[in-house]
Amino acid sequence: RVVGSGGHLYSQTVTLDSGADDGVKRYQAVLTHEGLVGRVKETGRASAQVIAITDINSRIPVVAESSRDKAILTGDNGPMPALRYLPEETGIHVGERIVTANDGHVFPAGLVVGEVASIDGNVIRVQPYVDFGRLEYVRVVSTPAE
Repeated sequence: RVVGSGGHLYSQTVTLDSGADDGVKRYQAVLTHEGLVGRVKETGRASAQVIAITDINSRIPVVAESSRDKAILTGDNGPMPALRYLPEETGIHVGERIVTANDGHVFPAGLVVGEVASIDGNVIRVQPYVDFGRLEYVRVVSTPAE
């Protein structure tokens, strides 16, 4: 259960009422039925702090579902993270669904993240599927390497 959120100027985090005593570990993926929320940043015995995909410190390997272009989803504390490190010739288009990639075994592959909302020159913004203003319950999942 989500018991707190830190949507501040310098960080966007969520606090859970589950921690190490419940099997929650650092770096695990956190999601809702809508899509990816982020990853576990820290754990205590009975709580955990989750860094949201919109946080300025968030970097997530992703892939565009139809074009198969790989990128890094980077947060900037705004509502829509950006796609970075794309190939020069990209086939990504507005409305394309973005999912996690298994690069580096950070996240399980194929977790839905959001869809491309805008392309303005080299800046591609993704609208997350998760409504961060209404988070109540989340799931914590292990990476394939665990």
